[in-house]
Amino acid sequence: MHATYPAAVALVDGDEVIELRPTVPSYRNPIMLREYDFGAPAVRESTVDREGADGVIDRSAFTGARTATFDLLVMGDEHNSAYTYVERLAAMTHPYRRPKVRVTRNTPESVGEQWEMTLAGGSHSLAYNRQSAGRLEMQLTFNAPDGYFIGPYRTYQSTRAEVISTTGLAMPVTLPLDFGTGLAENPFVTVTVGGSAPVAPVIYLYGPSTNPEIRHDYGGRFKFNGLTIASGSFVQIDMANGTVYHAGVPSSSRFHLVDWSVSSFWRWFPGVQHVRYLASTGFMVVQFRDRRITV
Repeated sequence: MHATYPAAVALVDGDEVIELRPTVPSYRNPIMLREYDFGAPAVRESTVDREGADGVIDRSAFTGARTATFDLLVMGDEHNSAYTYVERLAAMTHPYRRPKVRVTRNTPESVGEQWEMTLAGGSHSLAYNRQSAGRLEMQLTFNAPDGYFIGPYRTYQSTRAEVISTTGLAMPVTLPLDFGTGLAENPFVTVTVGGSAPVAPVIYLYGPSTNPEIRHDYGGRFKFNGLTIASGSFVQIDMANGTVYHAGVPSSSRFHLVDWSVSSFWRWFPGVQHVRYLASTGFMVVQFRDRRITV
């Protein structure tokens, strides 16, 4: 898969940012990105067993690793020679480093959005010729373990909770009967998953609330028994890592309060989802990053 030039490309590792510009090299643009290739990641099928259950609840397609290659023409500028930039770039390929390639997409639907793919150690090569005194031809090769470009955070919040309706009868019966509001009419959050690959959201349930439940319109449920969330506090459900933490703290797990007879961790495919937070009070926040196979 040969990539066309986006608005901007950079290699990022912590506070270090090295911009790779698809322009003619000059003292203002000391590193020219001549060509790059992200390959095509292998797609494999994986299964995930639900904790405390007997069967398999999820069959989803996941991508494998890919190779990312950058062909560069490196010059110096008024501050550093070409060799200084080459040393910084070569250091990015050390097996200990975990840089990211950051692509700023410049399309009508996502102007200025930054997408990142995590890289692992690779290799580099330099071509020496009669121009090497002022310009160096360099190639960087990385392994990208998960094969995805990850987009910015998407955040959705519910407006209010809704009590689960009681549909049974209690004696003595008082007429007229009131069967409550149907679940399909309860308030919901509309979530749009973009990209081209499944995502696993992180869901925050804020109190005050007792034994909340969340559902989405493809049948997924996540229900608690014996859980109380105080006002101003929250429980974090990480669908990717399979964790349930109070206030996001690993030492305060609420995994044991999940009703695993009906609950499971979700993955959403690209498209529109509807999520309901069923509780007496409180609210819900849904957060995830879109994922793409292509840039």
